[in-house]
Amino acid sequence: MHERVEIDESSRTAYELYKSTMDSKIKSQRRSFEVSLLNSCHSESKKEAITAYDKKNQYARNDASFGMAAEVRRSLETRIEQLFGTYVQRNNNMAMVEKAEERAKANKGPLGKTFGAVKEIVTAPVTLVESVVEDVAELISPSS
Repeated sequence: MHERVEIDESSRTAYELYKSTMDSKIKSQRRSFEVSLLNSCHSESKKEAITAYDKKNQYARNDASFGMAAEVRRSLETRIEQLFGTYVQRNNNMAMVEKAEERAKANKGPLGKTFGAVKEIVTAPVTLVESVVEDVAELISPSS
């Protein structure tokens, strides 16, 4: 049972590593990412998180906890991919907001006056989805 607790904890740590790495990469940008750059950030961050998980559980390969560690690793990968979906949505919404800002600046008409409200309407669903995904990820993550 102690091994399961350690495996679960290393999974949580790896997930948080992925999340913090992606957050720092994305927050350093003031604009949306090109899809290829976003995918590259995801791949690098995921690889770093999975490597950290594998390193922490390297000895599980040699004993009976191997199956458990492999199962938790698959779950970790799934949770990372789900979280990446929220980054994609956030990036897409940011791109839409950027286009709306450009149009508002070009038009300087009524859209420019109401842009703040439009921006809030566009970004609110993503904020809600991110919150729900994080809540679900916490619920399905192995408990200690």
